[in-house]
Amino acid sequence: MSDVLPTTTEQFAEVSLSVAANHSNTVAASPLLNISGGTITVTPTASGSANVTYGSKSYVSSFSGTSASKRIGIYGSVDRDSGKDHRLLIASGSETTYLSLRGIRVQTASDKPALEVNAPADIELVGDNRLKGSYSGSTTSPAVQVKSGGSLIWQNCTDGNGRLYADGGAIGANASPAIQVEASATMAVSGATLVARHGNGKAADAIEGGTQKILAGSVDALYKDGARPVNKSNNEVYKVSVTTGLTPDQPYTCTYKDCNPSPFMAMPDAAGKIYCWQPEQELSAEKTKVVLTHPVSFEKTEIEVVQVEQNDDNVAPIVLRMTDADVKRQSFGNLRDASTQWRQVRREPSTPIRCNC
Repeated sequence: MSDVLPTTTEQFAEVSLSVAANHSNTVAASPLLNISGGTITVTPTASGSANVTYGSKSYVSSFSGTSASKRIGIYGSVDRDSGKDHRLLIASGSETTYLSLRGIRVQTASDKPALEVNAPADIELVGDNRLKGSYSGSTTSPAVQVKSGGSLIWQNCTDGNGRLYADGGAIGANASPAIQVEASATMAVSGATLVARHGNGKAADAIEGGTQKILAGSVDALYKDGARPVNKSNNEVYKVSVTTGLTPDQPYTCTYKDCNPSPFMAMPDAAGKIYCWQPEQELSAEKTKVVLTHPVSFEKTEIEVVQVEQNDDNVAPIVLRMTDADVKRQSFGNLRDASTQWRQVRREPSTPIRCNC
């Protein structure tokens, strides 16, 4: 067993254990790396192993057989103000690298992304993880960049308490998306909880480029035009803000039509909402449901999805609808959101509205 000091990249110890008896209770162990000690570079190899460097020194020369059940764990924090440029880099390769982000917080001291993906990667989220883009001069960077030849899958951990907050870098009037995917690359959400904001602080255009998939999960973000996500059936999907009325930050098992995996684990945010992405559903079509179940009491909550239009303003349930003078209709899943919009409209007295409750 080997490790490195958090302030250097030098090896400080080696430990070995000899068992003087026959035994069969062996367990495969994964390295757990602190990103505050240096940049972590993972290079998948053709044999299915991964070469890992921690800073400038090789930490694991050949970590054999990374898999969904044997991930390389990353923890720790990197603050821009510290002057450190440490980040997580998945180098080019053909095999899939399996990682586990365990409550990391990263913003580099330059214009480099906190996470750069150049090969297939499957990342599990454990706890709250925060990746933030940065800047150098007037150049900004995204928090996550998936480059040509790369593909990225986001997963939740088994107990469902994983989440990613991603923010684009910004300096002055210049800002980047939170997640940037190059044209030939792919990103998929497979049961994870993601919250992404553009460097300007808005949800709009927070994720851009590449081939985007939302197979299952709660994704509080908006995709830039040209990056409309699809589901497992390759149907375009649209954001549905679901007011659950459930305890914020409590993981629940969740399922809805065509999600994969089903069920998955989701956590309502501070407003009690989750954000499902579903294909268009006409008002006259058969209604679908989002079903959440408490993992201990097994108490079940069902929210009916009445309609999904080809925009990202859909809500469930529909409690109230407002129509302005331009016959622009807005739906609200709770009275608080409707009240906020009502106050906004009242600041524009020339805009009459009609309410349907």
